[in-house]
Amino acid sequence: MRLGYITAVLLLLRVLSLPLSVAQEQDSSALPISTYTAITIGVGGMYNTDQFLSPLPYGGKAYEIGLHTEASFSATLPCMIMVDGAFDYALTLNPARNASMTYYRAELHPQVMYLWSLPHDIKFLLGPGLRLGGGGRLHSRNSNNPGSVDLKGDLTVSALAAYRLPSEHWPIAIRLSTTCGLLGFANSIGYGQSYYEQAFLAGGLMKSFSFTAPHNTFYSTSQMRIDIPLWNVCTLQLGYRLQYDYTQLKGLERRHIQHMGMVGFSFESLSFMGRRAARGASHRPFLFGN
Repeated sequence: MRLGYITAVLLLLRVLSLPLSVAQEQDSSALPISTYTAITIGVGGMYNTDQFLSPLPYGGKAYEIGLHTEASFSATLPCMIMVDGAFDYALTLNPARNASMTYYRAELHPQVMYLWSLPHDIKFLLGPGLRLGGGGRLHSRNSNNPGSVDLKGDLTVSALAAYRLPSEHWPIAIRLSTTCGLLGFANSIGYGQSYYEQAFLAGGLMKSFSFTAPHNTFYSTSQMRIDIPLWNVCTLQLGYRLQYDYTQLKGLERRHIQHMGMVGFSFESLSFMGRRAARGASHRPFLFGN
């Protein structure tokens, strides 16, 4: 008799818990999607060429402050907006190490990415973007042309693959991405021409821009980012990027090859608490929550 009573109570509790579990599943799918942000600093090396300033190749150390964000693009489509921003500085020397070329550049690269969920919880994204960059180079020994301006815009296509370890204690996330430039525009200046002449005698800076395509320019970058939650304190990000940027206009070449190691922190906009940011009850990240 007592056994039958206990069995009836357990069955009743089981029945009552079913609506609750269904509601919890519905609530988790209705959670707001958080915005992923990573802030990093980078140190690496650069191979730098600007034939308007010098025909020689220059090489040296490079430094960077970077920002990376991922946010939902649409409530109905599995799309996200991914934005990369960076400020780069490099001090490069010629082969004889008796002249320097200083490099400055700021870059903004918004992209719209479509998400596919693959087997084994692998995420794959593909989409177009618009890369805008501006900066310049300063030469220490060229008194006639001490500096140059480097302005570019590119339509790009990017691919990203992501995976997060199925671990409650160490939900480490890995992102691998690559980007290629397709079409765009860039400023140019002729050999022996000055920027004063270009600005006041040749119609201004706007007339110096030329159409760019694979026949006269090439841009490619590949990078890896690893997010490591450190208990409930923060999420450490480690990364590496290899970038190649080449332009040849009016017979003059501008080129830089850069490799960069990166370290920083990543966080979700609704939380900054390590494991809770990766597996939070107050939000769901777009990349690993769809």
